[in-house]
Amino acid sequence: MDRTVSALYYRVLGNPDPGPICDPAPVGRRSIVLGHGSRIDTNTYFNSFFESYWRRHTTLGRLVLRLRVSGAGTICLWRTSKANGQTSAGQVDFEGEERLVEMETPGLRAHFREFGTFFFEVIARSPSVTIHSAEWVAKEAQLPR
Repeated sequence: MDRTVSALYYRVLGNPDPGPICDPAPVGRRSIVLGHGSRIDTNTYFNSFFESYWRRHTTLGRLVLRLRVSGAGTICLWRTSKANGQTSAGQVDFEGEERLVEMETPGLRAHFREFGTFFFEVIARSPSVTIHSAEWVAKEAQLPR
């Protein structure tokens, strides 16, 4: 993917310990491979989840980030809002063969100014970490009446 286009989907924040793979290597439409020490950030136009729009215009219930990953690393879930800036919404370590990791976002907030965007980062802690897929999943969404 062209670097100018890929910046709309993800950013690489650094590779302090260069290994065999320094830049993320896309292996398909939904997959990417990271080298040791690489960190991928999805606080971008196409991969942030704009909670404020969904809360305001839908009956969205629980929201879950679902990733299928392999290797060893850390997934960090973040929320950014005007009221609170960037805050951690959770962190999960993973290791081993391909597995499914789910992280539920924090529940509804009291004030709409606290709504913002959710995004995630993946930090590679092994020579090769593969993100096979990532998706935002709405659970318990009700149909409008």
